[in-house]
Amino acid sequence: MVNFTSKKVSVKNKLENLKEFISKYKSAIVAYSGGIDSSLVAQITNSVIGRENTLVVIAVSPSLNKKEFELATNLAEKNNWNFKPIFTKEFDNENYLKNDLSRCFYCKFELYEKLEASFPHLKEYSLLFGHNIRYSMTMNVRQAFHLIELRTAKQGHISYRKVCMKMHDQIKDIAGHSNFYELMNFTDHEEYELQRLDSEVKQAKKKENFN
Repeated sequence: MVNFTSKKVSVKNKLENLKEFISKYKSAIVAYSGGIDSSLVAQITNSVIGRENTLVVIAVSPSLNKKEFELATNLAEKNNWNFKPIFTKEFDNENYLKNDLSRCFYCKFELYEKLEASFPHLKEYSLLFGHNIRYSMTMNVRQAFHLIELRTAKQGHISYRKVCMKMHDQIKDIAGHSNFYELMNFTDHEEYELQRLDSEVKQAKKKENFN
């Protein structure tokens, strides 16, 4: 695995590694903004797997500066990319126009619906990191032991610790498996402040001893 951010790797090698990575795909959709990063990826993708196998897509919202869209379009046409703008209408949504802290969620929801219509397999990529996504897991008893005991450990992030604590409780309260609940001896339901402090202190001491 190549570390593309390493200063030891030359720009030429990074470019060749990118081309090699793209060549593994038969077709590609490039999310294009008109900026330098997506422009570079779009151009290289076209050159590696061909225009007929590359679709360059830009999301055009009412809040996008018209000049920026014009420049992005001109660049796409100049390079003869297979170019597709996706127009969104978030200004039709009163919640978006309120311009409060939730504005971005309505913006991305609009894009999500547009992608669902044209590229359903790509719609998840329009979600913000703050979105809660529903999913389900199927596991046997051994896997449940491993997940719940490991992820309720003191050093774990509070978000997944709470999820695993609830899973542990529901094994008894909903599934009715009291025996399995009791056997999960290492499940930790305690609440901590600065829960990673102990492990960070130990790590710092190890570094001191190593030096």
